Amino acid sequence: MFDIVTVGHATIDFFLELYPKTADVIWSKKKKDSYVCLDFADKTPVKDIGWSLGGNALNSGIGLSRLGVNAALLTDVGQDEWGQLIRQKISSEKINLDYFSMNPGEKTDLSIILTLNGERTILSYHHPRKYHFPDNFPECRWLYLTSLGEKFLLFHRQLLNLLNQREIKLAFNPGTYELLAGYKENQEIIKRCELLFVNREEAGELVGQKPLEVNNQLLEQLRKLGPKVVIITDGEKGSYAYDGKHFYHQPILPVNKIEMTGAGDSFSAAFLAARISGGDIYQALKWGTVNSASVIQQVGSTKGLLTRREMEERVDKL
Repeated sequence: MFDIVTVGHATIDFFLELYPKTADVIWSKKKKDSYVCLDFADKTPVKDIGWSLGGNALNSGIGLSRLGVNAALLTDVGQDEWGQLIRQKISSEKINLDYFSMNPGEKTDLSIILTLNGERTILSYHHPRKYHFPDNFPECRWLYLTSLGEKFLLFHRQLLNLLNQREIKLAFNPGTYELLAGYKENQEIIKRCELLFVNREEAGELVGQKPLEVNNQLLEQLRKLGPKVVIITDGEKGSYAYDGKHFYHQPILPVNKIEMTGAGDSFSAAFLAARISGGDIYQALKWGTVNSASVIQQVGSTKGLLTRREMEERVDKL
């Protein structure tokens, strides 16, 4: 039996670090948004380039595995050079790949990530996929559901049937298409959640508002949607959780931020690893914070993921 199976995308991420002088960040006071602006129809030099494995389910699966959790990855990629590269690189990790599918005629998901001043703007390509549970889907204690793309509802129905048949704890981090569909299309899954992971903006989308900050009211509203425990991350303001009885807050660690991709996945993976290992919510928030602080000091979403020993050593120093 696996401790957990992570479900969702696996990608290749290409990184382009922009020179501050070749790109402008423009702020819109009316929309409270910001925009990266480059010269149109021109050549823009970049400061540095790189690539890494990526994708919510892959990032989280590797993160859980490095923390000593017996994890498997259920994902679909294309049977192309990029899918083969992902399979080759992840084979060195201690994560089960029996449910790693390579599909002929399909393209592997790719992202171009523009980094500027420690923040990132992601151009992502997701091939339309039809995720499904294989007939030999294993027994597991937990299932971590992440972004599935535009056809996510088909898989959600299969998942609900599985949850009715087995005793599995569900953790959910909705992706772009799930959030665009709104709470109504995700409500049955959310109601079955043991843990729901979102950032502040995503929490607002689910409850139908645009919160300026994470507060007890927002946490209560989110939990009323059905999850047993809600976890909200809010950038430099830290992370928050609510279990119906107690409110929790964990500040971030002061580190030299290099690149933010994978910060949320590393946080969720470590939070889950702590809970699977018997830790309480307070300890889980610490683990998530330490792991994400390590990841954002590297380029790419997997290089900075900690091992169990590294995690315990760093948490002891807090």
